[in-house]
Amino acid sequence: MITISKMRTKKLLMVITLFIAICLLPTASAGNKTIEELIDSFNLSVNAGNINITAFKDVMEDRNSNGLNDTLILTLTTDVKTAGDYLFLADLIDKNGIISNTTNATNLVIGQGTVNITFNSTLMSQQIYNYSIRIFNNLSVLVYRKDKISTQFYADYEKGIALGTIKDGNFNNNYIQINLSINSTLAETVNVSVFLTYKNISSISQTAEVTLVNGNQTIPVNVSNETIKSTHSNTTYIVDRVQIGNKLFDTNHSTALYIWKDFAKTSYIRQFIDGKRDENNNNLSEWLELNVTINATTPDTYIIEGELRDEFDQFVLNFTNNTGNLGIGQYTIPILLNGTAIYQSKINGPYVISFIKLKNSTSTYDTIFNAYTTNASFFDDFEKPPLPDLTINLSVHFDNQTNMRRIGINISNIGKAPAYNVFMDAFNNVSFENQTFTANVNVSQIFSFGFNISNDANNTIYTAIVDFHDVVEELNESNNVATNANLTLTPNPGWWDANWKYRQFINITNNLTQDALPTDFTMNITVDTAGLIAAGKLNSDCSDLRIIYQNTTALDWIFQLASGCNRPDTVIAFALDANITANSFDDKNYALYYGNPSIIAFPSYDEDKVYLFFDDFGNASFSGSLDTTKWEWSAMAIQPTITNGVLVLDPDDGLNWQDYVQTIKTYDRHYYNITFDWTWRKGLSGTWSMMGYQDNFITNKGAQLYDQANNMYASREGLNFNMNTVVIPGQWYNANVRPNKDDTSFYLFNRSNTTLSPENKNLYHFGLLDGDLNDVYRIDNLTIQYFAIQRPSVELTQEETQNGATESKGRIAIEQGINSSLETNRSIFTDQKVYIRYPNNNQKWGSFDKVAMKGVQRWAFNYVTGTEQFTNIVNLNNRVLIWENQSLTSDEIREQVSRLINQTEE
Repeated sequence: MITISKMRTKKLLMVITLFIAICLLPTASAGNKTIEELIDSFNLSVNAGNINITAFKDVMEDRNSNGLNDTLILTLTTDVKTAGDYLFLADLIDKNGIISNTTNATNLVIGQGTVNITFNSTLMSQQIYNYSIRIFNNLSVLVYRKDKISTQFYADYEKGIALGTIKDGNFNNNYIQINLSINSTLAETVNVSVFLTYKNISSISQTAEVTLVNGNQTIPVNVSNETIKSTHSNTTYIVDRVQIGNKLFDTNHSTALYIWKDFAKTSYIRQFIDGKRDENNNNLSEWLELNVTINATTPDTYIIEGELRDEFDQFVLNFTNNTGNLGIGQYTIPILLNGTAIYQSKINGPYVISFIKLKNSTSTYDTIFNAYTTNASFFDDFEKPPLPDLTINLSVHFDNQTNMRRIGINISNIGKAPAYNVFMDAFNNVSFENQTFTANVNVSQIFSFGFNISNDANNTIYTAIVDFHDVVEELNESNNVATNANLTLTPNPGWWDANWKYRQFINITNNLTQDALPTDFTMNITVDTAGLIAAGKLNSDCSDLRIIYQNTTALDWIFQLASGCNRPDTVIAFALDANITANSFDDKNYALYYGNPSIIAFPSYDEDKVYLFFDDFGNASFSGSLDTTKWEWSAMAIQPTITNGVLVLDPDDGLNWQDYVQTIKTYDRHYYNITFDWTWRKGLSGTWSMMGYQDNFITNKGAQLYDQANNMYASREGLNFNMNTVVIPGQWYNANVRPNKDDTSFYLFNRSNTTLSPENKNLYHFGLLDGDLNDVYRIDNLTIQYFAIQRPSVELTQEETQNGATESKGRIAIEQGINSSLETNRSIFTDQKVYIRYPNNNQKWGSFDKVAMKGVQRWAFNYVTGTEQFTNIVNLNNRVLIWENQSLTSDEIREQVSRLINQTEE
């Protein structure tokens, strides 16, 4: 398969377009007409009916009475149809160019008249002329045109200036002198300009002010050495035109051959060589290297600046280079043009230096236009900038009680730069489609979208695509599509224990595209325990909350540190009971049960069963020794102590300047996350803190500390410890020590102090090191758990009640209850907001599932499920009646709704 990049395709299309354009140009006809003859054959006459010219006459007069005619007079006989002001314009077609003049004719009346247009004969060079007449009305609209009108033959008239021979010569490489042989009948001071072309496309000019005398004379025009140097061409010049005063002469004089370097008196640019520089050998060039050779004729600090474009004049980049102080001589200056900037231009080479200047801070020595064309290349030959990498993850969950399918989509950016203008398209193979937009997705950021679809069919195929229209340039676009094919409806499992009244399923999505979430991975879920307690569904201390796996096994759970019960954001941690494969989801294995008031005791509440490692070093009143089933320490040091439930690291023990502890258990060095609380007391001699999170005592790689707002405030790279914010002695901080993609970020060592490579995945201990003789560290609440670059997504489903109606079934039962009541001719409305203002000016409002209306009476019904809250609106007389309830069967709902209407209807 042949592929062409976007810009390559563009270039090819431009070439094809140019070819077509050339092919469409008119070719010679049977009469072998030239293009000029073909154009001349068109009739461009105009007559709008406002005015007509019925006769053309011309004559020459001697107005200065010197015996020679000096004025050509064109007399036009007019027939005016529309009175008004008109502008008459005449063009004489002279061999040296068009000679034009105008006259204004005002207040022309309807009928015939004449208008004269005159020309000074000193501008003329022919004996007979073709001329054109154009007439414009007072709105500058062309109302009349006629071409190819011939004058009479005029053998002799006052020509003013006549140009004879042209000669050229080199005067000591200071200038080229162009000598013009002139015959003039005028004595005046005029500007004389000489226009020279070279290489058929470029030109230079020189102008001199001269005083003409009556008669024959030779006028020199000196083309300066800097002008010749600026051509950078060894060439013969064509004196293409000469202008003397207002008179232009079309000439074709060829000069001698001149070498531009012979005229270079000041510093100049000599030559160019280009090449690409790939510094990391990845077949992508960081630089387009341009080597510019200059001749410095005077010592100076030179500046080279220029512009890079492509062959179609599209701008690529500007560049500037300061050479530093140079003496007299020849120098090759390397100029590195940023390859990433070239890539970002999306413009293919070869590239053209559209202009380049050699200058100093005040003046310019040399300027070259279209100076050099580089070797052929494409923009994607160069190093890419940091780019985003969008991935998409799709999960589909079905609830057969509500007949609702939940579509969960996560978009994450695992690249190296933010992504802007991100579109996500989701659709299935039936009728569902949706497009969602977010303005930007930052690095490591995850955006989640969710859709609920009712009455979905079995085996529906869902697809989600991020950046379908390729708006975002990415490192990898192969991970922009996610699909969930041939889904089968999974029924909800039965009830775990009849003593628990409520449950919500915990849907877990593994956002990792290659790695499974392993068994014992610590999951965190956020639960509004305060809302559940207020609704009477959960014990006030959360003791009746359970996490059940596969509807059989009660898992250990704990409140995440700094969290607790009776909060809207209680964070509960538990460990997975089985792994979840890459890029997949688990939607029915884990469930949150609550609502058993007879339970007064928590489950085992064992952190060691939730985390891979945990030690809070006892409660605040405990002081003593480390747990030897978890820790060991250097035999050369005194055993670290625990004071008031806090581990104290103090190397000032007289035996060893280092003080460290290490876990008994070993860990793979790549995939763990360490968190703990720590505080530091600065020593008398130290000016900064040092705590070891290095690979071993030698390499000291990659430690990072994060504050509780997830901002990094300290990092260790090599032997440098960088504080992003001030760490205050004695203040407690939360440390989150993370591994990065290729290396560990915490202290793992094998006791032999050998250097560890990033690929080494042997098992190592985790350790804490205090390496400063005068510092003291205090550590608390240390956990070790699995690390995932992209955390799993967690969603709690709608609350289910044992033997109770769901939200959708509750709505159906309400409407059935309304329809089964004795009342007739009612109107029923769904999802209505009800606003009530009581006689005492108190007011309330709330949303209700169904509202029934008849006459002046209103009945509002709200069946509360999930995280919904009671509106607590009370009846208003017998005209507005409120029914709110929860945890009822459909039969109970129908019966209560029907009874309320029957008992209150008027």
